[in-house]
Amino acid sequence: MERNMLLMRLQRSGIQTVNWEGNIPIDRVLESRLGRQPAWHKATAR
Repeated sequence: MERNMLLMRLQRSGIQTVNWEGNIPIDRVLESRLGRQPAWHKATAR
């Protein structure tokens, strides 16, 4: 509950947040939220 309140406060301040489960890779979550791969992912992909 405290986490949700903090996320809401950040969002109200104009800060984009991503509430994601730790068992899912962050790049997959960001890709689904952004509709594309994150820029840092393209730069570090090998």
